[in-house]
Amino acid sequence: MSHYRAGRLVEHRNREHLEAEGYEVMRAAGSKGKRDLDAIKPGQQLFVQCKTLDTGLSHKDWDRLIELSAWVGAVPILGTRDTVNGCQESHSSVKCVLICSRLRL
Repeated sequence: MSHYRAGRLVEHRNREHLEAEGYEVMRAAGSKGKRDLDAIKPGQQLFVQCKTLDTGLSHKDWDRLIELSAWVGAVPILGTRDTVNGCQESHSSVKCVLICSRLRL
């Protein structure tokens, strides 16, 4: 599978999880920018950069995502295809963050 296709699948999977949580999600197709998904619902805004763990996100890009998020009060999230934060289920990190920590916004 190509890197582009793997990345696109990660984006779609994270988008589906966010929509299931009630977010309106906008995707920047083929994004080379600082975020791949913008997710909003009343009182909450998320900026999501989706990566496969083999490509990762540089410290510089993570810092920039945090900076952009702070401008508008959004929550920066690194969305991956793998389990994170101690969740036992195999699902995207966005779902894991939403379910396991509930973002406490």
